[in-house]
Amino acid sequence: PPVRAQALQQNPKLRLVELPALTETQIVWNLLRPEAYVADRQRRRCDADIPCREDESDITRLQQTAPHPILSDATVRRALTLAIDRQDLIDGLLAGYGHVGDTPVISPLWAHDGVAAPAYDPEAARRELDAAGWVDRNHDGVREKNGRRLKLALLVNAESATKRDIAERCAVMLALVGVELQIEAVPRGVYAQRARDKRFDALLIGMRIGTALSVGLHTRDAVARGLNMGSWSTAESDALLDQAAQAPSRELAKPAWVLWQQLVRRDRPVTVLYEERTLIGISARVQDATPSPLDPYDNLPQWWIAPQ
Repeated sequence: PPVRAQALQQNPKLRLVELPALTETQIVWNLLRPEAYVADRQRRRCDADIPCREDESDITRLQQTAPHPILSDATVRRALTLAIDRQDLIDGLLAGYGHVGDTPVISPLWAHDGVAAPAYDPEAARRELDAAGWVDRNHDGVREKNGRRLKLALLVNAESATKRDIAERCAVMLALVGVELQIEAVPRGVYAQRARDKRFDALLIGMRIGTALSVGLHTRDAVARGLNMGSWSTAESDALLDQAAQAPSRELAKPAWVLWQQLVRRDRPVTVLYEERTLIGISARVQDATPSPLDPYDNLPQWWIAPQ
């Protein structure tokens, strides 16, 4: 764990290896009204015990008929991203062992386009929220629009102390731009069920992307309680993801991935807080060990142990 890294570095019998983890921590923004997905399944008489036909048209229909009253606006999602100081999270909770994220295509992977993540900019966040019509008219510190307060609930796994700390810091940061963030810390089982049912405003989650580039943001990933829990999708996004998946080589797939990341930056369906790092402690007597991001024991047959 990052909190133990400093002590490990001071131990002459050990050495520290730092590697990309191919995982990132995100806030997923729900584009649908909470409860809308479950209500629609109930209307179609679907439940856990009854096979239910659900296709992409069900998601696109809900995007149009039951949009989230706040988060369906991409301007708001961009503002929320700008209002969170992600480097502060890395420094304060990970002892600096992390990298500010930008899109689900994490920076160690070949498909990442190399564009730097936007900097923390609360003033720009305030301008975006003003432009979207969210203004603190009664001067109570929380913005309003059409009688609705800019209040969101963030669903968190209560069993993760780090995730709870992240949520608390984000709540303080968002309050500075007029957003009230309520933290809903629930047990793991409840968290997983509500995430699958899309019963949340925002969801704090760790995602493993991996070399297969399973970003989980195609429309088909939003169907049948899939990985696209926020239900963001567009025809353009789906087409680019399909094009990248069907390309016969990385060279031919890369342009589609670059364009897709531009769409993600425009719409901000998720706010990538940080890309994680893997920290490995190795005995100083172990020689020629070269861990990789995919396997800490990557070249195990070549290891050898020096005499005492």
